[in-house]
Amino acid sequence: MKVKKTLSNWLTTRYRLIIKNEESLEEKKQIPYTYSALIFVATLFFGLVFSLGFFISQRFFSEGQLTSDNGAEFVRKVKVLNTKIDSLSAQVQGRDFFINNFRNVMGGKVKYFDDKDTGKIMAPTIRKVSDSINPDHIDANDRKLREEFEGASPNTTSYLTSNEGSQNLKSLYLFAPLKGVIAKKYNPRQKNYGVDIVAKQQKSPVASIADGTIIMTSWTSDKGYVVAIQHQSNLISVYTHCTALFKKRKTGSFVKAGEAIALLDNKTNTKPRLHFELWYKGSPVNPEEFVSF
Repeated sequence: MKVKKTLSNWLTTRYRLIIKNEESLEEKKQIPYTYSALIFVATLFFGLVFSLGFFISQRFFSEGQLTSDNGAEFVRKVKVLNTKIDSLSAQVQGRDFFINNFRNVMGGKVKYFDDKDTGKIMAPTIRKVSDSINPDHIDANDRKLREEFEGASPNTTSYLTSNEGSQNLKSLYLFAPLKGVIAKKYNPRQKNYGVDIVAKQQKSPVASIADGTIIMTSWTSDKGYVVAIQHQSNLISVYTHCTALFKKRKTGSFVKAGEAIALLDNKTNTKPRLHFELWYKGSPVNPEEFVSF
């Protein structure tokens, strides 16, 4: 009982805190208090601090959950982006391979098989049957068919392929690359895969036939400046014998239909001539069928 009474007296005994000026000892303020009141205020203060800390920790935890979900979504988007990048990389590699092959074709850097190599390749499949056939015993109809087949051009298949795609090309509106007159027509049997256009003026600009991207610019002593442009629908246009290229017309540049890409300028008495080719899916086509000159 004595201990309880002592503790009660200690908690309820009233004290007074007097604040005085240190120099003049003038009384400034008096604060009455008891130990029970101090304990209550301290408990309330620590309770508020604990509650505030708990609230802040819960807030950070919930934001951490949200960040985790966002992180999963971010990882998913990165995976999708990587897939797209891989796909674009494959397309770029395929396009580079196609451009390199096209440059080799235009530059004449194509490997041909000689007779010995051809014999080695075809040796397992060749059968000597021609010696066993007597032309005198062939039916007239069979002989006529045989003569037509033997006289057919090896490029017949390419012509058929070009005709199959002609409907797609005819749906495109193509500009004339040069104002002039056709001096030499398309004749693939003579290895002339384009048309020669004689300009009407001494200095004439060469224009792109459609929107596209320049995939090749080069210069040779016999062909002058050469420009190749990739268009939609697997169509490539080639411009040869150009005198000069415009500064901004570099490989990778985008050009619009009808935009000038090069210049024809002949300082002699003869008029300048442009050699123009159209290639569809790797095969040459007759430019006169799709471009109005």
